[in-house]
Amino acid sequence: PFSNAIYTYGDRTLLLRTESAEFQAIFETGIFYPGIIFGDVPAVHKTTKELSAMSDEQRVFYNLIRSDTVTISNVEELEFLRTPTSRRFRLLIWHMGMANPKLSFMELTNDQATKDTPTDSFTKGGLLTFFKEYSILI
Repeated sequence: PFSNAIYTYGDRTLLLRTESAEFQAIFETGIFYPGIIFGDVPAVHKTTKELSAMSDEQRVFYNLIRSDTVTISNVEELEFLRTPTSRRFRLLIWHMGMANPKLSFMELTNDQATKDTPTDSFTKGGLLTFFKEYSILI
C-alpha cells in the first residue's frame, strides 16, 4: 500500500507517494526539494478569482507551467548500481497539468556509509550529487 506525505518548502509543495518509508528521509531532511526541479524562480500562485477570470486556454497554459506543487511517486533504489558510498534511485515526477510523469534519476552520496548501511540511515547522512529528469512516460 502507498503512503502519502506532504512536504512544504517555502512557496512550493512536494507530495510524496511511496510504498517504502525508508525513502521518506530523502524528502524530510530536504536533500531533495522542488527547487531542484524548478530552480530558484518563485512559484506563481493564482487566486480562485484570478483563475475564474481566465479563459479555458489561459487556465490550461497556467496549469502546464505551474511550479507550486509537484508529486513524486515510485521511488526505487537501483541496487545493481549501488556502491558503498553512493545510491542511485529511479522516481516518477508528476508536474501539475500534465497527464504523464517524467522518469527521473538521482544519486545520493554518503562518504560515511559502508556497503551494509541501511537505506534510511544512508539517506539521512547523504548529499544529492546527481539529478536528471530523463523522459516523459507515455
